Amino acid sequence: MATFIGRTNIIPANLEKRSDGAYIVFSDGYALRMPALDQVEEQAIHVSIRPEEFIKDESGDIEGTISDSVYLGLNTEYFIETGFASKIQVSEESTFEEELQKGNRIRLRINTQKLNIFSADGSQNLIKGVNHGM
Repeated sequence: MATFIGRTNIIPANLEKRSDGAYIVFSDGYALRMPALDQVEEQAIHVSIRPEEFIKDESGDIEGTISDSVYLGLNTEYFIETGFASKIQVSEESTFEEELQKGNRIRLRINTQKLNIFSADGSQNLIKGVNHGM
């Protein structure tokens, strides 16, 4: 995988072409439309999603269960089980009104503007066409 500073969730998936364009398809069948990949061929991929790019949203398409949380002052880090990953890390700004607990169900969406999509071997960022020389 690429070298960078920070935390990320790296999730295996497949890039599939459908009649209306390219989709990232996760292991549980969840499909995310990605117009930026319309010109890229179908292949196995790794999706890099930073914890703050998973957004809590009551109408989100991703369902999960909180398995743990860590309060860090300004932010709370949640560890969530989903249909496509046994544990993803999600960062939410801490609030006094709401503190989600272990076992709570949650709905999420992904900020697709901040995704990095890598070839299965990690040598190329398919979004930017960056070759990492691997």
